This record gives sequence, structure tokens and C-alpha cells, in this order.
Amino acid sequence: MKQPLTLILIAILLLGTRCSKDNFSKGARLSKIYANGQLQVEYAYTASGLLQSYSIYSDPSRQIFVANYHYNDESKLVKAEIAMDFSSGPTPQWSNHYTDYTYTADGKVGEERAYQQQGGSYTMTSKTRSDYDAGGRLVSRKMYLPNDTLVLTNNYAYNGAGNIVLNEQYRNTSGASAIEYRYRYDNFDNKMNPNLGLASAVPPFSINPNNILQTTVTNYVNTPGTPITSVTNTVYNDYNGRGLPTKFSENGVTYTLEYQ
Repeated sequence: MKQPLTLILIAILLLGTRCSKDNFSKGARLSKIYANGQLQVEYAYTASGLLQSYSIYSDPSRQIFVANYHYNDESKLVKAEIAMDFSSGPTPQWSNHYTDYTYTADGKVGEERAYQQQGGSYTMTSKTRSDYDAGGRLVSRKMYLPNDTLVLTNNYAYNGAGNIVLNEQYRNTSGASAIEYRYRYDNFDNKMNPNLGLASAVPPFSINPNNILQTTVTNYVNTPGTPITSVTNTVYNDYNGRGLPTKFSENGVTYTLEYQ
């Protein structure tokens, strides 16, 4: 599980697979996340248990990221509305986006169309299409410009427990593909991942049944020809009776998780 603020950047890029509902019954749904005792993330749900909204705070009185989710009669996510405050000053400056989701015949997310508000209207900024293996696992996601020019590809590999252990991101330029980032997820606990199936989560967090203990990132962008590798260790300190984490530490920050 990565830092919640990191997820803002991922969500802006809309690189995450969105699931239709969380996989946990009432009493096991994420409610709030605190970073060193300060509220940072808050979740709200519909009466039927679907994630309704997801908010990130820079301090307890100021939201800097808000997502609202809309579902069809089959409880599948069909629209996510996102607002982000990009101001560093006291007055919020909101950037508004939304994503529409369509599904394949077997009920998997087939295409996501992202739009950004420009003036008084919304303009499409990208289309993302997903590919699955014979077992129904997500194996690649390709982001295209509105004119169907391929921009980014993310490829995923799994271990025997169904956890994503590798994500390689490639950028396509003038028909040529070059790797930008490699994310290797090296170790896992054997407990439940609270982000599994949440509409706010992104791969691998929306997919993995277990929690990641070590992440190795290789960056091929900053210094071309000389990749930079960094390792992040996540320590899960406590779990509740359901096997869900209630406290973990990462990069010197302690996170506390509350559930409904």
C-alpha cells in the first residue's frame, strides 16, 4: 500500500482499473486513513456498500482531491467525477475531470474515456483499453490519445497467489516503444488488502489480495541510459480481527486505518 498522496498523481493520470464494488462486508470497509495522526483520506459508501466518494486532505479542514462514483443498475462503475485543488496558496483552484467506463460482454472494464474541463465544456483527453488473459486477469492497459495514437502501455505479471509482482510502463513515441518505469513488488504479507476492489484504487492495489511489503522502482526517464533504482519498505504494524491492517509505516510516516 503506497502513500495516499501518491495516489493523487496516479488518479490524475487515470491509470487505474476501476472495480464495481468493494469485496468486503460492512464492518470491513475503509473509512478513514490518518498520516501521523492527521486525517488524510476519507471514504463514503452507498447504502448498498458501493464506494460513493473518496477525499484526500492536505489538512483536516481542506480537501485537495475529491472523487465521486456513479454506478449502473448492475452495480458496475460507469462514471467517476474527479476534482483536484492544484493551488499551493490559501484559495483553492479546482481542476475538474471525469471518466466514463464501458464493459466487455463478460463484464470486465473494456474502455475508459477521460475528459477534462476546459472553459465551460469538457474535452476528451485520453482513452484507455484493457486486455485480460484466459483466466480473466488484467495483463495490460494501453492509453491512447483521442485520435487513437498509442501513448502509454502498462504490462502486468502475477505470482501464484494472484498478486501483481511486476508492472512495466512503456511510452510510445512516433511508433517506437521505450520503457519508462519498472515496478517490482517483491514481498507480501498473508493478510487482506483493504483496497481490493475499491473504485478509488489502482493496480496493483485494486487487484492484489495481499499487502505489498517491498516495492522496487527502476526509473529510466530521469537519466536516460543510466536507470535509477529505489526501494520502499512498508511495515504493517497491526491488523484487526478480520486480518485487515490498522497501522503501517512507510518512508518515515505512520498511517492508521479505520473501518466502518
